[in-house]
Amino acid sequence: MNRRSVGDLRHRLVVERPVDHIDNNGDRLRSFEPAGELWAAIESLRFAGGFAADRQEQSLTHHVYTRWRPDIRAGMRLRTSDRLMLIRSVLNPDQQKIQMICLCEEIAA
Repeated sequence: MNRRSVGDLRHRLVVERPVDHIDNNGDRLRSFEPAGELWAAIESLRFAGGFAADRQEQSLTHHVYTRWRPDIRAGMRLRTSDRLMLIRSVLNPDQQKIQMICLCEEIAA
């Protein structure tokens, strides 16, 4: 893997973790709360668009490179000032816990 230098990590992201609540009807409600910040490099991978159930759907995927953190996992979100990304998978490419890659899907904020 090409390691990213510190200068490449120029995007400040807020890490958000899911929090589940039960409402008065017994339904589970999921919200997200801030769980820290990190510096990262964001690489756009692909854009896919199409129609499903008579509405337009779009998917934009990213690789987010950052320093290794054991508390980051799939299902969390990363937020910039104008973008919101759902973490689909977390990779430890060199198995040395130095850097990590989050495979993310950009979602509407």
